[in-house]
Parts: sequence; C-alpha cells; structure tokens
Amino acid sequence: MTRRRHWTGVAAGVLALAAVASTAGCSGEEDDPGGSGTGLSGDVDRVPGQLVVADWAATDPAGERLVAPCLDELCVWDTASGALRTTYDGGRVVAWSPDGELLATSEVESNRPVVELLDAATGEVSQTLVGHDEVEPGEGAEGIQALAFGAGGVLASAGPDGTVRLWSTDDGSAGAALETASDAPDQLAFSPGGSVLAVAAPDEPVELWDPASGEQVAVLDAPPQETVVYSPDGRLLATATSAADADATVTLWDTATGEPLRTYPGGVQAYRLAFSPDGVVLAMTQKDDADVLLWPVSGDATPRRVSGLAEPARSVLWSPDGSTLWAVSGTEGVVALDARTGRERRRFELPEE
Repeated sequence: MTRRRHWTGVAAGVLALAAVASTAGCSGEEDDPGGSGTGLSGDVDRVPGQLVVADWAATDPAGERLVAPCLDELCVWDTASGALRTTYDGGRVVAWSPDGELLATSEVESNRPVVELLDAATGEVSQTLVGHDEVEPGEGAEGIQALAFGAGGVLASAGPDGTVRLWSTDDGSAGAALETASDAPDQLAFSPGGSVLAVAAPDEPVELWDPASGEQVAVLDAPPQETVVYSPDGRLLATATSAADADATVTLWDTATGEPLRTYPGGVQAYRLAFSPDGVVLAMTQKDDADVLLWPVSGDATPRRVSGLAEPARSVLWSPDGSTLWAVSGTEGVVALDARTGRERRRFELPEE
C-alpha cells in the first residue's frame, strides 16, 4: 500500500529526476473534462453542430500531422495545407506516441473500456489493451478519460473505474494499476524522460506517481486542478484549478523543490495549457473566452491575446519550431495561428457529416 504525502521532503528528490527527462497527455464540450457523462468512449454522442471532439488533439513529433476525434472517427490533417488527409476508426480520446508510429485511442467492448493502439500510418489496430473494469451503461463516465505516452514504450490510461493503468506498447502487457484517490482521474502528464506521471482530477489534488515502481511519490499541495502539463525541460509543472469563479488561477511549480514559482492573476479560467517548445511561453485556452492567452513564463509582462475562433478553444498545440499555434474548437475545427502576430494562417478542412 502506498503512503500519500504532500510535495515536499523526500518527494522532491524523486521529482528532481524529471528535470533531466516531453510533455504527454494533454476532455467534452461544456465544462466536462474527460468527457464524463457524454456517452461511451467508443460510441460518441454528438453535440449539434460539433464536428470535432476538440478536447483531445495531438500532433506527430515532426508537427506534420494533427489528429483529433471527429464525429465517429479520428481525423488526421496535414498541418502544412490543412487538408484532411484521412480518417481512422477511433473513440473520443487520442494520443500520439513520441516516435510517431502509434496512435492510442479508446473503444468500449461489452461495457468494458479498452485501449486500442493504431498504426499511425495505416490506422490498423495493432493491439487491444484490456484491463479497466466494466461499467454499466448510464452510470456516467463510461469510457477512457485520458491517454498519455511516456518514454520507453509506456502508455497510461485513466479509466472510469478510478484507476490509472500502465501498459507496455511493445507487447501490450499490463503494468501497475495506480489506485488514485479520485473516482474520476481525467488528466495525465508524463515528465520528460517519463520518471514521473502527474494525475489530475476534478475532485482531488494532483497526484505524482513513479511509473517504474507504481508508487505514489507526492501529492500537490493545492486544490483540485483542471489540467496539468510539464515544461519541455521538465523543470516546471503548470496547473490550472478547476474552480469556475474568481478564485480560478494558473500556477507554475518548481519540480525540484515542489514550491510554487508564480501564480497568474485570479479569475483566469484556463481550460488547457501548453508550453512553447522553448519553454518561455505558456499558452492558455479559456472556458468562456475565445482568445488564447500567451503568458511569459518569467517576468511580469501581461499576456498577449491571440484570436482566431468565434468560440473558446478546447485544445491548443504548438508547432515544433514555435511559430504556429493550432487552436481547436468543436464547431470550427482547427485554426492555425501565427504565434508571433496572432494572425490566422489557415483553417483546416472540416469533415463532412
């Protein structure tokens, strides 16, 4: 049995390993992280006018392809042209492996949430990972809530049974099952190098786990968080509270000491966070504002506002060179924005209903 403790003391030594080790993990429309209550993960309930399940989007390592759940499939776009390259069978959650060869998605088979590994080039299912408990229909969050790739062929999945399961993508074997304090973990982020897995939930503080041992190493001394993400160098952890009021805020944490380095002004109701590739800017999508905020990681400068969508973006991603932001909404799909000027570069082709 693991022992829970706050992010101090012994835990800081473990977390310091993350500083020498890519962000993984980065759920439904409305304020519904993880898509809880929106239907089976393999049988997406459509929202009128929503063509893209915008809470989950990912790019390959080269930034040449972008994938997001759309309608009842996974849409794969060419980022240079915005053309819809192909569609694959898949669920409402998706993640791209660090080597670019695999897509992880979710389905439900006989009321059991499963993870499917797809060949990223063909969309063919290479492995089906079974381990999460069955859930009766109508109980709410029936499907997989989050997927994240770590280093060395490790995949983490957050299920509606309240557990986070670790898998080997090499042979599909199951690793540790992390018994989190939450009944609904819905955000996962591996530190660069994969030595720490951060697990966020709407009802419990962020928990930090050692994937190798399956042991919990710390609990973030903060209220429950909406999202969690590591900086590219692993030295920072960014979190956003799940509060939908003036107390909502975003905090940067030092992963070596566990101390908060800065808190952005209260009332910033961030929905998703993404560090720029050089780690100097933090992009934030907002729950009730269509602008994406670009905050400097250090200094006291005010944020730049980048517009391009008529509705709030549910995901935001950076190109590998930091020149482009891809903002994703349910009805407008993917919009490519110039990260320096904020100007719209192109809109991606939308799937047909």
